[in-house]
This record gives sequence, structure tokens and C-alpha cells, in this order.
Amino acid sequence: VIMLSIHTTRGADKTLEALSLGAIDFVEKPSGPGNYQAHFKEIREDLLPKLRLLTLEESFLLPKKKTIPFKPLKSVQHKECEVIAIASSTGGPNALTELLPQFVSNVNVGIRIVQHMPPLFTKQFALSLNQKTKYTVHEATAGEPVSPNVILVAPGNYHMAVRNLGIEKKITLHQGPLENGCRPSADVLFRSVAEIYGKQALGIVLTGMGKDGTEGARAMKDQGATIIAQDKDSSVAWGMPRSVIEAELADYVLPLDEIASAVNKMLS
Repeated sequence: VIMLSIHTTRGADKTLEALSLGAIDFVEKPSGPGNYQAHFKEIREDLLPKLRLLTLEESFLLPKKKTIPFKPLKSVQHKECEVIAIASSTGGPNALTELLPQFVSNVNVGIRIVQHMPPLFTKQFALSLNQKTKYTVHEATAGEPVSPNVILVAPGNYHMAVRNLGIEKKITLHQGPLENGCRPSADVLFRSVAEIYGKQALGIVLTGMGKDGTEGARAMKDQGATIIAQDKDSSVAWGMPRSVIEAELADYVLPLDEIASAVNKMLS
């Protein structure tokens, strides 16, 4: 099931409910006056890649010649960590809803999320997560101080980054060019996390189409950060984690239901 959703609060709520019940993804219905053909083209460009995902699942498999070593959870070591940066797209809302409530809280770690969604949907999604986790969750706002034990979701149509402004770390939002066809883009967030936090950062790349997050993960790895990628079997779309894995940037390749355990071991 793929939802075709109107851009309203009710539309966003119903879409998130449908995703929680098993819909694979959604397409935003064009709003406002406009040419029928233009609206049709807009829907087609968004919908067709999602349909191809259902029919070309084999394209998301790794080549047979490349094997990814699996590191068992017992090998996970304690890590000094100030921030967790998460990238997700298709299948991400359900993955995040399952993952975040399992994270240990009160460990003075902030969590920043780029979930590919349009405006309003990200706000409603953050409100939904806030009711399900021990962390405070809200949509990020420009200029807000970076706080531990808080989860920030990048607002739709805005890139989110962390910057040193004076003596404080603060959130910046901007509408720079699309990256990997996305705004928000995980690469933008990951690059800023690499610059500000260096090795005291953890990156997680979850289910999603495309390759957003790969170059950002490379920047994080170059600074000594740890990267976790979701495995193929538990991903709705394996494009994003696959790209990170093929680039040999993933320290751990884990099914969704083991990622929280690994993170908790690192932070404990």
C-alpha cells in the first residue's frame, strides 16, 4: 500500500497511522491551483520510484562477490558519545518508532534525525514520537541550543545542521540546494556532526531509497565516528544502508531489532 496524502494536519495524521499499519510509503498530493499535467507529472515523479521498489527488490541486494563481515554485539565497545545522527527514508517512520523507545535515556546524548518527509508531516511525526519515547522529541527550530536527552527531527524542506555559535552549539536550518534529491538531506547533517563532534559521534543509516547519508558518513568516519547500517533483511528499502556498506563505511551491519542493544552497550 502506498498512500496518496493531502498536505493537512488530518492528512498527515492519517498517513502516519497508515504507515504504522503497514503502508510502505506515501506520496504527497499537490496542493493549490495549477495545471493538471504539471500536477500529474509531480505525482508520477514521486510515485514511480516507490512502485519500482516493490517490483525490483532484487536490485537492492548486494553483489555476491562482496561479503560484509558481521560484528557480533559482544564485540561492541564503550564509546564516548555526545550525539547520535540518524538518516532514514522509505520505511523510516516505522523503523524509528520501533528503535527510539529502546534507547537508554539520561546518558547526556542528543539525537538528531533526518527523515525524508515534506513539511507538516515531520512536525506530526515528531509529536507522535514524543508520546512513545523517554526522550523529549520535537521538530527542530532555527537557533535553538543543542541539548542532551532531546531528539530533534529536521523539518521538511529544510536542511538541518549543528554549528558552533559563540560558546554554544546551536541548530541551523536552511533551504540550500537539494542534495541527493533531498531536503532535508542526511549528508548535510552528518557533515556538520563530523565537524563539530568528531569521534564523539555515532551515525546510524536506516532503511531508505537512494544514497543519502553516504558522503556524510564518510566525513564522520574520517573524524573517527562510528557508523551503524541497517541490514538488508530488516529494511523496507536497502538503498541508503547498502550504499554505506558498499563504500565500506559501516562499522556494524545490524538488523533493526539489534541496533538499540548495540547503541546502549556503547553508551553504558
